[in-house]
Amino acid sequence: MFNPFGSVRSLLSSVALFGLPLFVSATSTPCHVNGRKYDVDQIITKDISIIGGGSSGTYAAIQLRDDSKSIAVIEQTDRLGGHTQTYIDPATKFPIDYGVQVFHHFDVVTNYFARLNVSLTTTSGSVPGVTDEFADFLTGQLVTPSLGNFTAALGLYAEQAAQYPYLDYGFDLPDPVPEDLLLPFLDFGQKYNLGALMPFAWTFTEGVGDFRTIPTIYILKYLGLDSISDLQTGFLTTALHDNSLLYLSAQAVLGSDVLYNSTVLDVERSDAHGVSIVVKQGTKLTLIKSSQLIVAIQPTLSDLDPFDLADSESDLFGKFKWTQYFTSILRNTGIPANTSLTAVDPTLKFSVPEPPSLYTIEQTGIPDLLLAYYIATDLNTTDVEIESTILSQVKNIQVPGKGASNPQFAVTSNHKPFMLQVSADDIRGGFYKKLYGLQGKRSTWWVGATWHTHDSSLIWRFVEELLPNITAALK
Repeated sequence: MFNPFGSVRSLLSSVALFGLPLFVSATSTPCHVNGRKYDVDQIITKDISIIGGGSSGTYAAIQLRDDSKSIAVIEQTDRLGGHTQTYIDPATKFPIDYGVQVFHHFDVVTNYFARLNVSLTTTSGSVPGVTDEFADFLTGQLVTPSLGNFTAALGLYAEQAAQYPYLDYGFDLPDPVPEDLLLPFLDFGQKYNLGALMPFAWTFTEGVGDFRTIPTIYILKYLGLDSISDLQTGFLTTALHDNSLLYLSAQAVLGSDVLYNSTVLDVERSDAHGVSIVVKQGTKLTLIKSSQLIVAIQPTLSDLDPFDLADSESDLFGKFKWTQYFTSILRNTGIPANTSLTAVDPTLKFSVPEPPSLYTIEQTGIPDLLLAYYIATDLNTTDVEIESTILSQVKNIQVPGKGASNPQFAVTSNHKPFMLQVSADDIRGGFYKKLYGLQGKRSTWWVGATWHTHDSSLIWRFVEELLPNITAALK
């Protein structure tokens, strides 16, 4: 979702061949990063620089500031929050979260919200008076799949999840990795009689990928023991049902320590000399020098193009595959206000759809505004194609009491690259041990969903446990 770089490496290399400064200012200071000359408008020196102002980057920034460490956050967009996105209905002025929805009952969560003066409340995630129906969006018909006892299946799933408590803390895996964790999740479900759980698991783990191929480990991390517990007692969300308030408060606290609308041009890292980063904001160039670097973006090779990647880093990051997770809010659907829809495909095993697919069409509690979630695993699928599919399927769905349907988007967001993952063979071969072995090398620390899972609460706990190592490394 957060791509701060673009393709700049080839341009930089070709210009550097002529020994010319890459950017020139009337009043500038020359510097060299990775052998390339820049004339920068300002030089900033900090204890720690952070690339990415999403969930993990913002959390790290607040904690480090409170620990009296100087920081600089480099953010491509004009806001903090990453996947946390909120739409304000112009008619009612009510907010709708169409990104991050809920949080766990962790001390790290309640302390963080209290620090930023944002109140929390418990939520079941459901809208009163709304019935969830199963729908085959390929045929446009409501269906009643034969699923069995959901409660019993959830209990069986919890028994399996309890065997792997370490998954709630990251990817610190035993060797050998248990083979059950490497099974495609539908095969895991077949083995442990989880058929009645599958359509729910499919919608709860939105964006993870195809249940026919994705290793079970990724599902157990996304739908883990904490989520199972919160399904019984309720999750946390903001009292005003606007999760972006957390990041608005963080923006006020961090102030000018965040460089918004920034593009990273070059990153040079070493154990001995720390980190140098060249950042472009409009026509302004800034050199940021720091002892340590926190990388809080998805580690795809394209996003890390400006980095001086070692072969060991490139080899690992090059193995990742990911999905497109598309979130949106619709109006004019004609779907009755008492109905939400969950996608199933009764022709497939456990009625779990095969991507690309809608997940759900959900009531928001605001008249005529519904949430729609979609996954595409073909990375060549365009946003226009996704939008066209959603509108067509919503228009064609047959629901009792449905009115005139001319669906339109109030807002959309493609959270890509989403759910970076590797194959079962790679996991079996020690991929995550090697990946975690990068922590601290060349004064660089890696955080975010790829290093755990797409769950802000778990990510914050992961960062909290890593921060003492980062501050101990300060020179």
